[in-house]
Amino acid sequence: MRIKVKLRPLVELFHLENIAVREVFNGILSEELMNKIEDKYPTLGAYQEAEKRELVSITNSKLYEAMKEAISNYVEERIIESSYVTEAEYIPMPMRVAYGKLASDLELYFYPILKLQGGIMKLSNDEKIFLDMYYCLNGESKVEESEISKKINLKISVDEYKKNVLKKLLQKIN
Repeated sequence: MRIKVKLRPLVELFHLENIAVREVFNGILSEELMNKIEDKYPTLGAYQEAEKRELVSITNSKLYEAMKEAISNYVEERIIESSYVTEAEYIPMPMRVAYGKLASDLELYFYPILKLQGGIMKLSNDEKIFLDMYYCLNGESKVEESEISKKINLKISVDEYKKNVLKKLLQKIN
C-alpha cells in the first residue's frame, strides 16, 4: 500500500526546491512538453505550487499521473539513500542523502556516518574536495563534472578518478 504524501513537505525535508524538473521527469515527457513545463515550473520548488488543473491543461490526465509517480519514485529514492548511513539522526536530510549515495557506491549499507567521515578525513585534500563536490556532502547543490574536473585539475576522466578515490576510501575505512 502506498501512502499519499503532499509534495511540499518532502521538498522542504530533502531541500529539493532547486532540483530541476528535467531531472525528475526526464524520459516521461516529450522534449516539447518538457520545455513547456520547464518554462512555467523550472524547479521542484516552483512545481510544488502548481495546481492539478494547470498541469493537466499543459499535459493530460495520464501524463499528470505519470508525473506524480515519477516524483514519488524520486523522493522514495532519496528516502532509501538516506537510510544507507546510520547514526545520522542530527545530520540534515540532504547531507544524509549525499552520504547515503556515497555509502551505496562503496557498497556499505547501513554504515555509521562518523566512520565514513573519518575515512574521508584520511584522504588527500583533492580527494576530499572531489567527494564533497561529486556527492554534495556539504549539502550544497549539484556540481557539473566539467567543473569538478577543472577545480582539481584532473588528468583522467571523472569516472576513473571516482573509482580510484572510492577504492582508496574503502582502504582507509577498513
